[in-house]
Amino acid sequence: MTSAAERGQPTAQALLGVLYLEGRGVERDPALAFMWCDLAMTYGFTDALDCRDEAGGMLSLSEAERAHHLIAQWLGAHPGPGHLK
Repeated sequence: MTSAAERGQPTAQALLGVLYLEGRGVERDPALAFMWCDLAMTYGFTDALDCRDEAGGMLSLSEAERAHHLIAQWLGAHPGPGHLK
């Protein structure tokens, strides 16, 4: 799933976000949950809204800054929704 999420597949991004939100199979990380769910929404998977909002509600200011930095970093490294391989 991580590979599909990293390739820009929005459903996989949302599912990975949920895993980070709940700590299932990975260490719980609300900032990464926010990042993956926000990316999924960026690429049209609006069902990720609840995950993103729940994760966002858990973030301290520094964690929110980290999440937004990770999003910007990911978007800068990937050319857009058409980059799927």
